[in-house]
Amino acid sequence: ELEALPALGQTANINMEQLLGLKPDVVLGLVNQHKKYESQLQANNIPTVLFDYDGIKDNVPMLTFLGELTN
Repeated sequence: ELEALPALGQTANINMEQLLGLKPDVVLGLVNQHKKYESQLQANNIPTVLFDYDGIKDNVPMLTFLGELTN
C-alpha cells in the first residue's frame, strides 16, 4: 500500500504543487520545518496544524490533540 502513495519530497522540502493537487482535508506538520508552507496552504483553503515539537515530552499533548481532531 505504501508504494501506491504519492511521494511529496523530503520532510523539510515538500513538493507543494503535488501536495496541493491532492486536495487534503488537513495538513499536519512541525513549526520548525513546515511554517514556510503555512501561508500557501491557507491561501488554498487547506486547514493546517503545526506542532511545536521539542522532544518526547510533547508526545502526549500532540497525540491527545490528534485524537480530538480525528474523533
